[in-house]
Amino acid sequence: MPHAWIDATMPIHPGMPAWPGQPSVEVSLLEALDEPNGCDVSVLRTSVHTGTHMDAFSHFLVGGEDIAHMPADRGIGRVRVVAVRGEPHVCADDVQWIDDQRRIDAGDRLIFKTRNSDRDWNVEPFDEGYAAIAPDAAGYLADRGVGFVGVDYLSVAPFDDAASTHHILLQAGVCVVEGLRLQHVDPGDHEMIALPLKIQGADAAPTRVLLRAL
Repeated sequence: MPHAWIDATMPIHPGMPAWPGQPSVEVSLLEALDEPNGCDVSVLRTSVHTGTHMDAFSHFLVGGEDIAHMPADRGIGRVRVVAVRGEPHVCADDVQWIDDQRRIDAGDRLIFKTRNSDRDWNVEPFDEGYAAIAPDAAGYLADRGVGFVGVDYLSVAPFDDAASTHHILLQAGVCVVEGLRLQHVDPGDHEMIALPLKIQGADAAPTRVLLRAL
């Protein structure tokens, strides 16, 4: 009996945390069922970096490709979910420990389940103290040639240094997914489907992520 799929996607809703300076989620009705011959037609206003989303290479790289050009297979296949506290952030020593437990090989997909997943942060105000991937850890992952990195908060990078980690990973061709909902996901190997909306010219896109333990 195969394991059930787990939805690791944060629901998009008004009141969810947004990166400082980016718009809060607004969902409104353009048309309504109670109008003559009416139907519900909703309008969504939000940043493409809202909730669970995939970054495009254009997010931090001049001349980088937009999210519409991200190969679909980057988010489809085997992924390893690893549990690490990240105090205050996941550092190179943490990644070395993961590598020692089971070698990180070129093309591997890794999802980091950190202390962020101790709570349902999607219903709380934005937290600048979230656990992220420190630049030295990003360098380790890039040197190993990983193909995919996922994290359980709105950014793969620390709040006070958003550029360094992004530059290191994106320049190395790493696909980055942020804002994963991992409270109910156990560490270990999983099958993954992670597909972003195909928005031409966008530097990210909301992404539905499904995981199934292997």
